[in-house]
Order: sequence, then C-alpha cells, then structure tokens
Amino acid sequence: MNILHRLRDETFTYPIPTIRMQKYSLNKLLEKNLLFLLPFYIFTYDKRMKDVNADIQKLNALKNEFQLIVRHLDHLEYQGLLSAYYKRTLIEMSEKVVDNLAANYENVKEGVKSVMGGKVLEYEAKTILRQGERQGEQKGIRQGRLDALVETIKNLMETMGWTAEQAMDNMKISTDDRIIISSRL
Repeated sequence: MNILHRLRDETFTYPIPTIRMQKYSLNKLLEKNLLFLLPFYIFTYDKRMKDVNADIQKLNALKNEFQLIVRHLDHLEYQGLLSAYYKRTLIEMSEKVVDNLAANYENVKEGVKSVMGGKVLEYEAKTILRQGERQGEQKGIRQGRLDALVETIKNLMETMGWTAEQAMDNMKISTDDRIIISSRL
C-alpha cells in the first residue's frame, strides 16, 4: 500500500508493506514461521462464526485448526526454537481474539478453549515473566550487597591492616557469604 501525505504544497508517497490475511492459509503461516500473525489469522473466521457455532462439522474443523496450531507450537518449544513464554503469549492472545469474536457464540468459545488449553484464570505468560523479573531483582540485590561487602572488606584490610578473616569476623558475615566473598577477594 502507499500512504499519501500532503504537506502544504508538496505531496509525498510512502510505500508501506502490508499483508492480507485472507491470502494466507494456516499452513502457510506455520510454514513461513509467521507465528506473530496467528492471533490475526482468527479474524479470517469473523464472518463465519455464526455458521461455525451452529454446525458441528464446521466447529470440529475449527477445533482441528487450533489443535494444529497448539501441536506446532509445542513442537517448536520442544525443539528449543520457541520459548515457553512466547508460546503461551501466542495461545493467550489467540484466546482473547476468539473471546471477542465469538462473544455471542458459546460453542465456538468453549470448543476453542478446550483445544487451546482450557480457561486460563491468570495471564500465565505475564506471571512467568513477573516471576523471572522478581528472581532477577533478588539476584541483583544480593549481588549488589556482596559487591559492597567485598569493597568494605578490602577497605578494612587496607586501612586497618586486617586479614580478610578479621574483617569478616568484625562485620559478622555469615559462613555462606564468606565463601562467596573469599572467592572475590
């Protein structure tokens, strides 16, 4: 597509690459590894939701497509080509799209949820990310505390003429921390 921009007396045209989802089958998206487009693929069902909701064969075909998606994502995760976080995010974003498109079509919503992993009460990918961030923060705080202790011990050794053991005794440093600190002196 081209974007036409007029600025006073001048006109500029900017080419913008676009993708028409209707031209991409599910197999093509998976083949080309366009995983970030999977939630958008669901929009191709928008006009067919009523029919899919009412026809068990069409509903089963939709469920089969979602099973294919989940199996493909599981396979990529197993191969180490996709993180658990990214996989979970794709699944949950796809579920959100289905929830919105199929708001009035209970058979579709329940059918897709049963295939995609059931109802997720918490946005699991965000929970995993938050846990990782907390662990990283805790590790960083501990690292910073140990760095400060090492510097303080070095200063005490230099200014007071103490050994590392004397400095750690005076600072009442735990046995676990002593082992780590000793390796860094």
